[in-house]
Amino acid sequence: MENQLKDVNVMNDSIEERLFIQKYEVVSKYMKEFNFNMGESEVYQSKLNEITHLITSNKININDLTQEIIQLIKAQNKEINAVDIKGVRTVAKKIFYECNAVGGISSSVVMIKLEENEIIISYKFGPDEFKTGLIELNKITEFIKIEDVLEDPHSKRYAEHAGRRLAKLWKEKSDFPEKIIITPGW
Repeated sequence: MENQLKDVNVMNDSIEERLFIQKYEVVSKYMKEFNFNMGESEVYQSKLNEITHLITSNKININDLTQEIIQLIKAQNKEINAVDIKGVRTVAKKIFYECNAVGGISSSVVMIKLEENEIIISYKFGPDEFKTGLIELNKITEFIKIEDVLEDPHSKRYAEHAGRRLAKLWKEKSDFPEKIIITPGW
């Protein structure tokens, strides 16, 4: 039994390592494609590793990723203008969404309405029809509550997207559909 557990841990480690390498290659590819490649310097390679770790652990969003790339460019004493910043944001989006797609991770979020009345609207949400979490908007207090989020490494991202969509629908005084599919760039 103990040997089987070791084998599973080794397998999980190798899968995580392969996913990290694939994501690192995505980050590197887009940095080179948009001429943000700073060569083979140790600082540049270290920063690519750091960015990849942040993406892999879901500890970064597109805006933060954009800022990380801008700081990397500035650290290399390169000038950056408004056009460059727009290009950096494009690179950040491509990196973010392609990295999230590596390893078969869903890049969309599905929300299914559970209940709606005068006081609350609630949805289950996740990468597919199966429940990852529950989100509820109190129409009186305008407070959004998220609960039952599983220990999935991507559940935070799903919750963020579901929360933004629910807040947007409320702000726009839109109807709350029975099913919502949120895709990248919504």
